[in-house]
Amino acid sequence: MEQENPLLSIAIATRNREEYCIKAIQHILSFEFDLELIIQDNSDTLKIKDFISNMNDKRLKYYYVKEHLNEVDNMDQLIKKVSGKYVIMLGDDDTILPNLFSIVEWANKNNYCAVSPKTTVTYIWPNALYRGSIGKVIIPKSSSKVVYHNGKRQLKKMLKNGIINYNSFFLPKLYHGIIKREILEKVYFITGRYCGGVSPDIYAAVSTALLCDNYPVIDIPISVAGACYESATAERMRGGHRGKLSEAPQLYNKSDYKWNSLMPKVYSVETIWGETALHALSDMQYSSFYKYYNSGCFIAGLIGNNIPIVKHIITMLKKENVSEGYFSFIFHLLFFSIRKGVARIIRKIIPKNYLHIEHINSLEELINSYQLVNK
Repeated sequence: MEQENPLLSIAIATRNREEYCIKAIQHILSFEFDLELIIQDNSDTLKIKDFISNMNDKRLKYYYVKEHLNEVDNMDQLIKKVSGKYVIMLGDDDTILPNLFSIVEWANKNNYCAVSPKTTVTYIWPNALYRGSIGKVIIPKSSSKVVYHNGKRQLKKMLKNGIINYNSFFLPKLYHGIIKREILEKVYFITGRYCGGVSPDIYAAVSTALLCDNYPVIDIPISVAGACYESATAERMRGGHRGKLSEAPQLYNKSDYKWNSLMPKVYSVETIWGETALHALSDMQYSSFYKYYNSGCFIAGLIGNNIPIVKHIITMLKKENVSEGYFSFIFHLLFFSIRKGVARIIRKIIPKNYLHIEHINSLEELINSYQLVNK
């Protein structure tokens, strides 16, 4: 089954979540397909290495790095090692859905630069939210609809929206999406990196969007986004990932990092994503796109989504003078609040477009549930 250049590379960078990574390895390699599964392990133990020592699957490529890396450097080093024609990047608590393989073959047949799924299946692992919480899978309803998009146009829309919730825009995706490795090599040629900034997934989305003029966005998931207790997703659900910028784990071993002056020096999901998006534009020599960035809209979203640290945010805004002005900020904050309120009302009125299934305790149970729902 091993080939010098497989059709698909599945790339997972992991650190100190050995239990979940081992389960992901087992599940992904249970599928028969022309793939390579590349693991870059930056854990403090050798549990994963010991586990795979008895495996005899040549599709698995394992690399151990003892030196403690930040998330971006771990991902960047990982992508350098892939050899497949197409690449998908996953977290160590994620996995794939069986339809991934037919989508990759479809992409290859049509020579697409990327295929971007609108949604993923979400798996909240047992004990993820608190000790004793049940496992739960969230399956979105999908139509299998295909719409083609232009990367630069989507970036402009995202910037005009203040880079708030970048996942709501139809960018190419390396994380839970498929990107042609040729595009990643072009990014590397221009920037000297595959992943940069302080968030590898949005860096890849923005940089590849600048190189993809026409790619399909599909209304069908191809992967499972996991949330274990240690994950960023679960931490956000518990109200974390916000505070002083000095507390951001994304800045580990980045003492010389130049934070973009357009972005408030506050630690939050919004600033990590926003700063990385601007960083990627600069690295790709597209700083001219800064003119589309709506800082008033960003600040409104930053405050609206982070009420518990609003005093700290306002203090930093006054100190750094990054707002567009008082009236602009008030307008966007009111608009953001109204939009958020309307969205809540719509969610209550309109039937849910996703299905919750509880007491799911393994990836195998998850896949069985997904296939039953999508018969």
